[in-house]
Amino acid sequence: MGMAAVVVCNGDDGGGCRLWGMVAVVVDYGEVVTSMASSTAIVRPETASDPARLANVNPRVRRQMGRNEDRISNLPSSLMAHILSFLPTKDAVATGILSTKWKYTWTTITNLDFDDELLLESINLQKCTKRKLRVVEMSFINFVNRVLLRNLTDLHTFRLRCTRSYDVSNLNFFISTALARNLRELHLFLEMEGYNGLPREIFTCTSLVAIELVGRFVLNVPTLVRLQNLKTLVMKTLEFSDDDSINRLLSGCPLLEEFSIRSSDLKNISVFHISAPALKSLVLNCWSMGGYKFVLNTPNLQDLQYHDYIAEGYSMNKLNALVNADIGFVSRGHHVPEKLVAEFV
Repeated sequence: MGMAAVVVCNGDDGGGCRLWGMVAVVVDYGEVVTSMASSTAIVRPETASDPARLANVNPRVRRQMGRNEDRISNLPSSLMAHILSFLPTKDAVATGILSTKWKYTWTTITNLDFDDELLLESINLQKCTKRKLRVVEMSFINFVNRVLLRNLTDLHTFRLRCTRSYDVSNLNFFISTALARNLRELHLFLEMEGYNGLPREIFTCTSLVAIELVGRFVLNVPTLVRLQNLKTLVMKTLEFSDDDSINRLLSGCPLLEEFSIRSSDLKNISVFHISAPALKSLVLNCWSMGGYKFVLNTPNLQDLQYHDYIAEGYSMNKLNALVNADIGFVSRGHHVPEKLVAEFV
């Protein structure tokens, strides 16, 4: 089991002593990864071993060293949980070893952030056997499962990043469990191969206000989409199944204000129809060879970024509310028609 010390420094008194606001100890991912100690004064080893240098340490620092006061643990539990919500979940969970008061604080955090890269970064994948790698991957799945079973509070943010191939049923269970906690923001980075479909609950979670989807999989949108409170939708490197998938998705998001599609595959789209009355910001940056007709019905659009090959045709309402536009066309050897440019002016 490897171990390493991590420290966050608040300042230097100039006399060979530093005041540390946090001390973290990194150990095995499946158990404890990081723990935080008290706001205390820690002298450098070379200073502690030299009485003459130690005598020069600022008296204020020496007094704090003597008190060894645990200021963090004296904070209200709600504030402690709020602070932990800004850490990667593996770090937040690890604080449970500090004391009785810290033991269950992480079970009330409202932001959950799981990233298997944090687990794999210390492993030499080229030298790792398949059996060992599978054990490591399962430790990640088991960790996420344990946290979701222990943390039963309503969630503000759920972020899941997976770069390895996992059982789809496990991933969809994690996503569905988070959605059931009145989730407000969902961020999914499913970069592994073989993922074949999001759980349907994503499309009917009325508490969601922001969704970010990144991954190389086909976005199959069900018939029923009910995202009445969704205001931000970001998609990257996805593939759309057909024209209706986009139409069904947007029709179920009446309050959508920000819509972004980047590096996504539009080869299955013949008519790219964006109809969103409340939309204020649109980013379309796909470079899809333009094999579709682009229809834009966004009367309140204020910011537009559109980079792609020239489409087969364009149809759009007057963009009277437009304030900023960043337009980039690639014409595949032909000049950009002036009439087309006028559509965006």
